[in-house]
Amino acid sequence: MKEITSQRAHLRQMFYRLSMADDVLWRQLRKHTFMGVGFNRQQSLDYYRLDFYAPAVSIAIELDAGQHAGMDDRRQQKLRAAALKRQGVMLIRFTTDEVLGDMESVIWRLQAVIRHRRQSRLPGGNTVQDRIGMGGGTGP
Repeated sequence: MKEITSQRAHLRQMFYRLSMADDVLWRQLRKHTFMGVGFNRQQSLDYYRLDFYAPAVSIAIELDAGQHAGMDDRRQQKLRAAALKRQGVMLIRFTTDEVLGDMESVIWRLQAVIRHRRQSRLPGGNTVQDRIGMGGGTGP
């Protein structure tokens, strides 16, 4: 019984940290304040719910509560990333520890990805990756 109580407390703590990280990141992204790019929170795209999505640059951001995902979780993450990539969406993952403990690195990485996505845009709204069949990715 003590083990179940301990597991519940751990899950509750992970959820709290994920919610806190979500709020901290949202404060950086909302209202076109991040490099002039508009992000939507909890955006649906096909079968997936994305934590944050910027349609103008086709970037999705996912926050992960734990860094030690099981094999099933990793397999699901790969399938999800591949499905989004086929749609030209670049998926970037951050852990709650990164967002809460090193926001400067998170911002630097996002800025680099946004600059790259903007530079790779071609006339007609396509991207270089779309033209050569690469689509998005999992980050730089």
